[in-house]
Amino acid sequence: MSKEEKVLVIGATQGTGFEVVQMLLKDNYDVRIFARNEEKARGKFGERVEIIIGDLQNGENLSEATKNCDHIIFTAGVTKRPCGEDLIIQTEFEGMKKTLQSAKENDFNGKFLFISSIGVKKSNWASKLLNFIKGNALKWRLAMEDEIRKSGFVYTIVRAGYLMNGGGGKKPIELSQTEYPLYLKYRIARKDVARIFVEALKNIEANNKTFDAVWAKEQDNLSLKEKFASLEKDS
Repeated sequence: MSKEEKVLVIGATQGTGFEVVQMLLKDNYDVRIFARNEEKARGKFGERVEIIIGDLQNGENLSEATKNCDHIIFTAGVTKRPCGEDLIIQTEFEGMKKTLQSAKENDFNGKFLFISSIGVKKSNWASKLLNFIKGNALKWRLAMEDEIRKSGFVYTIVRAGYLMNGGGGKKPIELSQTEYPLYLKYRIARKDVARIFVEALKNIEANNKTFDAVWAKEQDNLSLKEKFASLEKDS
């Protein structure tokens, strides 16, 4: 992949976003990150990335961040628990809308990738508990998905299972459109999700598709490209 391809990562300083940046750098992408705290961002990545300082809640510097980038990966989310619904709306939902609007104003024509969650369409006790503790987060994740689909951008939406630290590359990965409920048995490592994002950038087979990503029960010999190709485009 050409170093000339610039990827903006929003939510890069922790969790899955951090793993995404590490994998993008390994694959020689030119990485730009959007962060609130420059000292924290520089401490994580040094001079290996371009850093734009701003705030999702008020949209500060989003225009600068989305300008002249080839792709956007959105992994930002509220980590505070418990938290109110207002914080989820302002940071995640409105932050997503501001990002999409800024990208449109800058004539963005690349791919927009988003980490969503299993359970956004199937309610159970676990999803109800999460929504209670974390301000209806799953409801707003689904609304964010809809905003992306309405944007007109080429996109990939990954509904990740329970995210695990460590363990990347050790278990087979299932990509499906089963729409799994939120259960602990449907897990996946953050490192594996990061690999899915980077491979989705490279493969048109992932374009305009929404799918679950969890650890598979059995090993198979299919590449991620082949797994992307087996999925249906969103209607």
